[in-house]
Amino acid sequence: MRLAKIKKEFNLDEEISKITSVMEDLKLEFLNSSETFVKKWFSTQFNKYIDMLAVRYEQLDEEQKNNLAADVDEKMNETKIAVRAYFSNPDLWWNIDDKERKGHDYYKSIDNLIDDNFRMLIGTLGEVLNKYEFIPKYYDRPALGFICKKDLQNLYKFIYFDPIFWSRDMKVHLDNYWENYKYIINLIDDDIRKKSA
Repeated sequence: MRLAKIKKEFNLDEEISKITSVMEDLKLEFLNSSETFVKKWFSTQFNKYIDMLAVRYEQLDEEQKNNLAADVDEKMNETKIAVRAYFSNPDLWWNIDDKERKGHDYYKSIDNLIDDNFRMLIGTLGEVLNKYEFIPKYYDRPALGFICKKDLQNLYKFIYFDPIFWSRDMKVHLDNYWENYKYIINLIDDDIRKKSA
């Protein structure tokens, strides 16, 4: 005689709890990837400006070149921490207690998560480039991917305004987060429909 397998009854709360845990892991992976992204972004952008403005770079003596590289490394390390803190903001991420759901496709693009404050964080590279006279402080028009504006404390800050090409890892983690988000929302909607039927 063959025993029939008893199918475990679906438990909505358990399923949501399980998927929420997966989403939290994906968020942490995204945060870790953001640090790697900043490191690579700073390196790529710095090398781009050194190549683009090679005449100015060659005017620096060896000590200035070393100081420039050290300043870029210092800003990059500060920015890595600041970007992780920025993306750690709970308002960017869904949780079961949210009264309002994120809009359609909110998590499909990292650009939906950022604003001028984020662009100001990575714009700190502009401060270093300005310090070594690679780019001036323009108050009225952009220069080489940066624009300079006053912040809330009335200090001039550089904002990076060119497109940001996110790392593959960041995109994959957010795509997976999005798929799990949609799954949970569908589960909740189905449950609401069943209860109201």
